Amino acid sequence: MLRHFHLHTLCLAGLLAACAPGSKSPINNPNLERWCDDHPCGWDVEGEAKRVGTWHPDDYAIELVGDDSAVSQVRPELNATLATCFAFSLMAHVAKDARALLELDFLDDGEVEFSERIPTSDWDVHTFEITTPTWYEGVRFRVRKDGPGEVIVAELNVHLAEMGCPATPLALNNRPAGAKCKSAEECASGSCSMPELSIGGSCD
Repeated sequence: MLRHFHLHTLCLAGLLAACAPGSKSPINNPNLERWCDDHPCGWDVEGEAKRVGTWHPDDYAIELVGDDSAVSQVRPELNATLATCFAFSLMAHVAKDARALLELDFLDDGEVEFSERIPTSDWDVHTFEITTPTWYEGVRFRVRKDGPGEVIVAELNVHLAEMGCPATPLALNNRPAGAKCKSAEECASGSCSMPELSIGGSCD
């Protein structure tokens, strides 16, 4: 298990607010209950998926049907000034023979900086925290199914935690010119100006 990913299973959905009391979620339609035609409103669907019921037929969720299908949402307004720690709550049905992954693509450039397998679950609520990179502009949140098996997602919610996560920030390379950096490896140009080593510099 990656050190950035602290997973706990809760039995009561009412405890979700304990993840980040008083914080505001940036996620649109986190329970995937509002649908626009063939997809949950505010969400992008990749591959084959369909609307299904959960433990109650009128409580909608999305089943990832294809062997490489996903549901995702990009939030371009998020950055390291607004959030250095994401507190997640995730509710899903993941069969024993299925492989489902939570992925984060900072900058929404197709490069996944965080990927972790979601445990087998029967509508349990999982909560966890992830420390963001020291600099980023925008992030895509994605649940992806990899291979056969039943995967149904009923909730993916994110709160901007009021206090920073204790884990080391995720690495984010290929930063554009002007982005904050502490080493040349973080920059797409391979060059990081360092006016003050204590606070870092910016990508050239």
